[in-house]
Amino acid sequence: MRLRRFSNLTCFILCALFVAGCGGSGGGTRVPMPDTAQRVVFDDSGALAGQYDLIRMLIEDTINLASTELPVENIVVTVRDDTARTVPGYGLAGFALGPQSVEIVIDPQFQDSTLIARLPHLVAHELHHKDQILQQSVG
Repeated sequence: MRLRRFSNLTCFILCALFVAGCGGSGGGTRVPMPDTAQRVVFDDSGALAGQYDLIRMLIEDTINLASTELPVENIVVTVRDDTARTVPGYGLAGFALGPQSVEIVIDPQFQDSTLIARLPHLVAHELHHKDQILQQSVG
């Protein structure tokens, strides 16, 4: 069952990576990095504590899938809870803060089903922006 979900997630993540208006490309196939190279840090009030495992799994699965197209070495994803910083009605927001840093902001009032449906797309989208920042700093 999990393999079928990965197939659907792969399709959605690839779509998110090449969202209209983002431009650019991943630049080739990369070898997936081990889990130890990926970090998910929770910097929240504790309101997300009951969802830490789900959030961590969704983010790490997305990073693993995206690693075939984007550099994800030493990436740190910081997760915060702040309703005011999320997209109204969407429950999430994301920010590529630099070539190795992504911030995800979650409205703790949204249900697990919202995270499952939306978080992988958002993480993939921000990883793509992070890659664009990396390309600008190198080139």
